[in-house]
Amino acid sequence: MQDNQQQPATSTSSRALNIPEILMAVGASFYLSGDGQTTKWATNKDKIVCLVAFIQVSKLWFRTFHPILWHSYSPFTMSLFTEYSVLTNAPHIRIFYHFDELSRQLNCTQLVTLELLKSYTVRKILDLPLERQLVSTNPGLRTLVWEGPQSSVFIDLQKDDFTELGCVRELVLYRWSNNNMPFIDVLRPMASSLTILELCHITNFSIGNLMEDSDRTNTRVTLPRLETVLVDTYRYEYVRRVSPTVMRELVVASPNLRTLGLKLHQVDDRHGARELAMYLREYCPNFHELTIHCVHNHLDVESATVVPTTAFIRDCSTSGLTKLAVWDAPWNNNEFFLAIITHARTLVDLELSWAVEGYFDVRSVDGARCILPLFIQCHQLKRFMITDVPLGELIDIFDVWKNEEWGCKGLETFGIKFAWDGDDEDGAASDEDEYDAEIDQISGINPVMGWYQHDGDKRHVFSGLVKYLFRMLAGKESVKTLLVDKYEYSRLSVPPVRRPVRLYRR
Repeated sequence: MQDNQQQPATSTSSRALNIPEILMAVGASFYLSGDGQTTKWATNKDKIVCLVAFIQVSKLWFRTFHPILWHSYSPFTMSLFTEYSVLTNAPHIRIFYHFDELSRQLNCTQLVTLELLKSYTVRKILDLPLERQLVSTNPGLRTLVWEGPQSSVFIDLQKDDFTELGCVRELVLYRWSNNNMPFIDVLRPMASSLTILELCHITNFSIGNLMEDSDRTNTRVTLPRLETVLVDTYRYEYVRRVSPTVMRELVVASPNLRTLGLKLHQVDDRHGARELAMYLREYCPNFHELTIHCVHNHLDVESATVVPTTAFIRDCSTSGLTKLAVWDAPWNNNEFFLAIITHARTLVDLELSWAVEGYFDVRSVDGARCILPLFIQCHQLKRFMITDVPLGELIDIFDVWKNEEWGCKGLETFGIKFAWDGDDEDGAASDEDEYDAEIDQISGINPVMGWYQHDGDKRHVFSGLVKYLFRMLAGKESVKTLLVDKYEYSRLSVPPVRRPVRLYRR
């Protein structure tokens, strides 16, 4: 027996390491998950250390799993490796994420995803040579998220940064200046591949000679695969002026555009917004999804009419919108809500903010009454989200919606987010007794009024209001998901399985 133990491993035992089921089990330890665009793996540093030792079992495992270990780079997960190890394995990296200024040059030339973000402490950068080198030397990039420094003076985009990027499908740029060249020079190399374009805080933005001088309906560059354009759609950011006239040129060059997001100023965009809506109808037959930030002065009662936004929503699509999100929607404005109802036969997903706010001594229930026709007439609605709802008149708002029959019989998701007025969420008072034993026990295994809570946290905030929402949705059996701030509830016959959440970048 002792002699047998000292014998070297047989070829049969070595081949056992190559059994597909064993390799799959080992690969599963990396927590790899693909969603069609990105691939992420375990971020726990202790687990990574174990995986490093794990793949040393055999040369086969090392060759198989070592590239997977280095497939994604993040400073949070790779900080335990030496600088020499990072530099040596840089050629294996395919997904690179960095949050701050690069401190060293990396020989990564096979990247497919590159995200370069900045912390708010980085304010004195005048140039980004290492980042520019990393961008320009990765011609196979499919996703590029690139943020300039968090400073008052933005760095100029340079044509050489994008010349070799002929495969980019998603381009996201933050905090840059477009002062020295037309933005069309950025888009030209990736014109045949680009599908998503997202811009935020781009100063001096202009497309630049995109249209032919002799024929304004033709463009020098066509973006045949571009489906999504989002320009300064983030809330609570400093408002950057991107006129609808500039957006019009981009629309004409994108015949397959499906989703558009923009900020629309209510004072000086009336004519430009009308033209943009006309061009969308004429040149973008697949356009169905709109995100619009309605920029108006809340201190001026007359500005709340928001004529450009109302007209734009009404006229922007010939076939009807399927998804609409309006930030800072005008409260108590029938014309605005009637514009939404013009898309009632196609609208599936609707999100509104500030629509029931109630400035100038006007009760929020007036805004709730304006919203009610949406529930009644938008029969195809599957998802509805209302945000920035004031706490003071919530029960009255719910009563307005509860006491009418809804026409959206297929509504599956109803969501509400509250406008906090200086109070911490956990300190907000309930409209019922402070201690409610029935609500207190709601969780993933203990239902209340037929609803389960997705996480297992027994501590519950807003028990009275949530219970009232349960009552409001009584009889509306199509609604299977209720979103209340950060909480999620499901009306299921079995406890729900917690679904992974993909966080939005910014």
